[in-house]
Amino acid sequence: SDNSVLWKIDKASPHGIHSLYLMTPAHIGECIVTGDDEGVIRIWDVRTCGNVSSNTPATAFDNCMSLPKGCISSFHENTDVISSFQVDAECQTLLATSSDGVLSVFDLRKGGGDGKQAAVKSGPASKIEPVKLHPDTVQGPFRLHRRSDNQEDELLSMCLMKKGKKVVVGTQQGVLNFWSWGTWGDISDRFPGHPLSIDALLKVDEDTLLTGSSDGVVRVLQIQPDQLLGVLGDHGGFPVEKLRFGAGNKVVGSLSHDSLIRLWDASIFSDDNDDDDDNDEDMGGIDSKEIASTVAAAATKGGNESEDDWEDEPSDDSMDSDSDSDNDNTKKGKKGRKFKTENEDFFSDL
Repeated sequence: SDNSVLWKIDKASPHGIHSLYLMTPAHIGECIVTGDDEGVIRIWDVRTCGNVSSNTPATAFDNCMSLPKGCISSFHENTDVISSFQVDAECQTLLATSSDGVLSVFDLRKGGGDGKQAAVKSGPASKIEPVKLHPDTVQGPFRLHRRSDNQEDELLSMCLMKKGKKVVVGTQQGVLNFWSWGTWGDISDRFPGHPLSIDALLKVDEDTLLTGSSDGVVRVLQIQPDQLLGVLGDHGGFPVEKLRFGAGNKVVGSLSHDSLIRLWDASIFSDDNDDDDDNDEDMGGIDSKEIASTVAAAATKGGNESEDDWEDEPSDDSMDSDSDSDNDNTKKGKKGRKFKTENEDFFSDL
């Protein structure tokens, strides 16, 4: 509480650390996961990190020949920035997205399959070749389970939807990629439409999420069936990097390149009949139709905040998307706006 540094590890990763994540595997306890600018993922046992001494000045050669104290696993399986992490509800599987276009899957269970690909929630056992590891990888108590096919697009953000059955990943080209849990090779579906990259995702409930894009707009989307529900707000064209719920899920905070943290009213996502749970990251149990109507009503009061371009890109026919919501919107141009602004309502009556 006195703002003092509890512990410090110099040269903790070979390159600049880009992502941090806190998880609690059952057989280890509280761990911190770091991902750096060149694809190195390291897992740290918090219990031993506090014993690190930093009395001697750091040099360029520190931690080059061995893992730093407190680091229990080091994976060198990606080649570009590690952008985000997620774990399943049981904290048995760690997912990592990277700008190299590959989703990496790690087995956090005790033993982890003894260095081979384990069937992590993937149904019946099948014949799978052992994982070929990078020479610098030190697996420790965890195991690399699988690496996805290269998507030839940067993977920038991620969240779990549909009670963990779907992994939703935002990309540089403005497409949401979907993986079905346990099928890690290629995507099962995609949701195009954002004009620029999707840098941030925030789960509202199992069917609804928020996206933060490089065009500065925070959008509300329904997932499978796929639909743009509305716009929560914008940062005036500055890219949105992070989205988080505040305490009690009363507000949504968005962080952008304009050096501002904007707070948005999240009451439009809540149901007065539901009990609040401050420990839940998502709102839970809310009808997406109610969210759509509420967002639309709120946005009509916001004037020009709804003036975003939703790109009219057809969904891939080879994907099994069950969205038919856009069949009536065949005109080019501004497609995603589901509601009118005050100015449009005024002139429509003349």
